[in-house]
Amino acid sequence: SSEFFNSMHAHLYQTIAKRFYLSTKDANKHIKELPKLKKYKYISSLVFKQYGNGCKISGNKLKFNHLTLRINNYSNIDPECIHTLQLKRTRSGKYFAIVTMDYDSFSLKKNQNIMNNYSNCIRIIDKNRVRQNKYIGVDVGIENLATCSNGICYENPRFLTKSLEDIQRKQKRLEGQVKGSNRYKKNQDLLAKKHEKISNQRLDYNHKVSKEIVLTCGTGIAVEDLDIKDMIAKHKSNHRFNREMMDAAWYLLIFMLEYKCKLYGKEFVKIDPAYTSIECSKCGEAVSKVLSDREHKCSKCGLRMHRDLNA
Repeated sequence: SSEFFNSMHAHLYQTIAKRFYLSTKDANKHIKELPKLKKYKYISSLVFKQYGNGCKISGNKLKFNHLTLRINNYSNIDPECIHTLQLKRTRSGKYFAIVTMDYDSFSLKKNQNIMNNYSNCIRIIDKNRVRQNKYIGVDVGIENLATCSNGICYENPRFLTKSLEDIQRKQKRLEGQVKGSNRYKKNQDLLAKKHEKISNQRLDYNHKVSKEIVLTCGTGIAVEDLDIKDMIAKHKSNHRFNREMMDAAWYLLIFMLEYKCKLYGKEFVKIDPAYTSIECSKCGEAVSKVLSDREHKCSKCGLRMHRDLNA
């Protein structure tokens, strides 16, 4: 009805139309037919492109479109630094308010409690090791999520693999229900909550690992500049390997390392990953390996170590 459309802010319609246009524009490069409009993708999030124009945060309350919502786990953020605000609904039925801010005007002293949220769950390594390792190389993998050049390895928890049987059981139960029925919606919510829990576990673990690596490096961090999409395309037929690779979330870890290095004044470098697993770290001799070879054995200098540590 016209009353409903008039009650909504104009920015909401503009951002939804813009996102749909950009997605169809990108799709037209690869396919001839327009993609189907998914209700969840565009209606589950509302974006105000100018903070203060249609939306406002006052204390622990969010006001928009004549509605007032209470915000839980709210950090005291200066509203003058906010540029845009987005309301997002997850598949499990939770709502989040996402703000984009100007980093230059963001005061770390006033908002130090935001950074302290991470320090409570971080294991600090011996400070002497920090002085010895000025620069740390990080190699990501499936056997170990991250292997550092200082000899520290962070195991890959494999959250998705451990919960795969439970997910398959819930998925099979969902397929047996009539689509649109109450039981179908109930099982759909249970499956969505399970996926959300796995995502939260992965996010929490990557935060802890990235924070510890950044704190223990002296000057900076060097990681491989991986093209993960290309790697997935190359192993398209190997579904198990792709699942393990996506479950490890290498891109998420590298992204966290990059922004936390900037936050703590450390250098962050991406290097060409070519031949990093083949060349010997001691003499530079090329030692050919297959994926199943987990140990580096150099015939020239006699160096023997784990292939990830050598890389």
